Amino acid sequence: MPRTTDDVLFAARTLHHSAFNLSGIVMNFGRGMPVAHTFLQTLADFGQPIINLSQRGDGFDVETIKGEQFRPMIDTEAGHRTANFLRQLSEFTHPESMLCDWDRRIAIFARGEAAMTYGWSIRSAVFELDETSRAHGKVSFLPHPSAPGLNLVSPIGGFSLAIPTHLDDSRIKTAWKVMEYLTRPELMKWYAQNGNLTSPRFSTSADPEVQAMSKVIGQVDAMERRGELQSWPRPPIPEFHDLIGVLGERIYMMLQGETTISEALAQAQTEADTLMRARGRY
Repeated sequence: MPRTTDDVLFAARTLHHSAFNLSGIVMNFGRGMPVAHTFLQTLADFGQPIINLSQRGDGFDVETIKGEQFRPMIDTEAGHRTANFLRQLSEFTHPESMLCDWDRRIAIFARGEAAMTYGWSIRSAVFELDETSRAHGKVSFLPHPSAPGLNLVSPIGGFSLAIPTHLDDSRIKTAWKVMEYLTRPELMKWYAQNGNLTSPRFSTSADPEVQAMSKVIGQVDAMERRGELQSWPRPPIPEFHDLIGVLGERIYMMLQGETTISEALAQAQTEADTLMRARGRY
């Protein structure tokens, strides 16, 4: 099983065209948000967040972000290593990878047209719960492989429940009750049984009926206990969507061969820096 980015490249090269209609890997390289997310999540595999977050322990602080911590970290050594890795990996990707978003990518993998993919655990239900899928019962799960010598880091996705600050006081109590209801263990189990193959509650994941559905459930829990699930690859800042917009164009053009790695990263760095300065971040 690949444990490092070097292992991923070796596995993709070895498995590519090793069987009829089989690619080494299928990637989210589609223009815009898909390829941008791929870049910043892979950047974390090379030990760096997309902005200059302060280090904290084995990771980075996302609770206090101010001033220079908003500075983009794209045209960096880690950025170049990330871009080189993605460029090399593109040689062994499914031919539709440059069009792929999350749905298209997982459908290709579920049909057995690619040996590997990166994906959110929630989408594993596409093949884990569908016995007609060629990938059903044949998939092993592991954390994001990291660059040699670095910690394993898998980004946290999912959804957040929140109460808007401008909500009328008379509705806050009702909103809180709805949030409590939606996060009850019974509801978490129901979600898992209906396709959401992860749970933020260890008690739900430990339920024998839930465990029996897919081995990904226990493996994601184990990743959390080992500290391999982190939120810093997707920092909670208002400019996050704008950064995605910049990366979604520049990294896509790079993978298409329209620009060099150096040109793409320099342009993305300049555009992201201009954005942050215009917002008065530093």
